[in-house]
Amino acid sequence: MKLTIIFLLLAINIICYPKKIPRNYIQITNENYEHYQNEGTLKMIHFKRPHCKPCEWAESEFKKLSLAKPEIKFGVVDCTKQKALCQDFKITNYPTVYYCGSERKTKYLGNYDQYSLQQYLESIMHGKLINEIGKKELQNIKELLSNNQTNIVVIVPKETEIEQAAKEIPSYSKFLQIAQKHQGIIKFWVINEQNLPKIGKAKESYNPLSGLTYSKNLLGGLLLLSIRDPDFEAQQMWLQKEIDELQIKAIEDWVLINSLPLMVEYSFKSFHRITLPNKLILLSIVDPNSPKTAPFVQQTKQISVKENRLVFAMVDGISLSVYIKRFGIKQKDLPSVVIVDYENQIHYLLKNSDNSPNEIIEFIDGVFNQEIQPNKHEANILKTLYLAFKQLFIIMKQHAIIASLFFSFIALLLFVYSRFSNQIDGTSLENNEKINKENGKENQKRTEKKLTKGKKNENENENEQEKEKETRKEK
Repeated sequence: MKLTIIFLLLAINIICYPKKIPRNYIQITNENYEHYQNEGTLKMIHFKRPHCKPCEWAESEFKKLSLAKPEIKFGVVDCTKQKALCQDFKITNYPTVYYCGSERKTKYLGNYDQYSLQQYLESIMHGKLINEIGKKELQNIKELLSNNQTNIVVIVPKETEIEQAAKEIPSYSKFLQIAQKHQGIIKFWVINEQNLPKIGKAKESYNPLSGLTYSKNLLGGLLLLSIRDPDFEAQQMWLQKEIDELQIKAIEDWVLINSLPLMVEYSFKSFHRITLPNKLILLSIVDPNSPKTAPFVQQTKQISVKENRLVFAMVDGISLSVYIKRFGIKQKDLPSVVIVDYENQIHYLLKNSDNSPNEIIEFIDGVFNQEIQPNKHEANILKTLYLAFKQLFIIMKQHAIIASLFFSFIALLLFVYSRFSNQIDGTSLENNEKINKENGKENQKRTEKKLTKGKKNENENENEQEKEKETRKEK
């Protein structure tokens, strides 16, 4: 029992002992935020809350980045404790990361892996906001745009010099302000209309900018081209020279949806990107090893090019088999299509389908026209229990000393109980022995009585027999 208690105490201390935290990874509070901000070395802040799996994953990647960039300070804010600071930053989703520069604060909209965070940080600190496409860049345009990022190309009118565009075209200056929010996530380019390739050129290798010349004049405005994948058609948006607040909001929404790939790979690092406000998510659930997967993904990407009402994501149905059970999908049903509304915890499942493009398009229209009834997510009891134990584990880690004292107290109680139970067992054995002895004596007395009674009965029987014999003789 003593060895069990010692082992328990050691296990608790190992679990609860706080891990080493990098020196440039700082706990930001309502009180010290201004100090670090004025100091100028605090560049990125991670807003989180307890019991949040994506937050934990993002925090581990954030710590790796802080080790790779020791010259920069990284902050973390617990929004359950620092509510005022989180309200100032208008934090509604977790995790959320902000870049805090000397001139502006920008919300990070990319993936939360170390590579993406580091690429973003270097781009925003040292890179240009928008790059010009000249004749030299046009020669290798496909390689230039094949950078695993969304590329947005701004076409300015022939009569406007690119250097003067921000002054001469108000919509261009507004667009640059929007672009700042997505710097490092989207690659922004600008090209003069007269430098666009002519129709019929570059037929041998596909050129995303080929064939996009148009007959009408830009009328002093801009044409935006979003190239999310060089192998697919670019999306277009035309801007007038002057734009109002409503049009600015439309541009922000257009840039935000186009900041995502045609199909996002669903994981912890990308979950926050696909859960956009007022946007449903179309999940293509696939088996990576199936020959059906490649053509299915390709056709779904083709649909996503022209469908801006949804965010498209791909789910590995084999590694996330537990997750897809909430939609009532099994591995034998793959590939499957489901539209999810995470805010209301409901989903729409495409049933009895061969997943052809026409069926998927009809399914999407049916959801938005409210012709298809939604289903509620299936509850997972095991997951609920897992989260409950996980919460307890997180509380233990946050309050290591209290947890260690608490479990030491429990171990002491167990020890006292074991000693007391042993004493009770000992006394109970003694009592049992006494009871057994007493019972044995009583049994002996009873047997003796029975024996004496038996002897008396025998003697009486013998006497009666003798009397009978005597009476017979007398007769």
